[in-house]
Amino acid sequence: MSFPVGISTMIGRLGSGVIAQIPGVRPITLHNVLLLLSGVSVLFIPLCTTYATMCVTAFTYGACMGKSSGY
Repeated sequence: MSFPVGISTMIGRLGSGVIAQIPGVRPITLHNVLLLLSGVSVLFIPLCTTYATMCVTAFTYGACMGKSSGY
């Protein structure tokens, strides 16, 4: 599971950096939204019955935590 999380964290860092550069987007708001989404993605772990759904959940978690891990 570390591979999907690692790759998606890198993508999340790059993507959130691009989004944070958009005028009118507050970086702290972006951080809080992504932190909330990462918490919601963890709630879906009990529903994962196959490796593919676990990878999707791990990818979502990693992409959302990419922004949060920089602080």
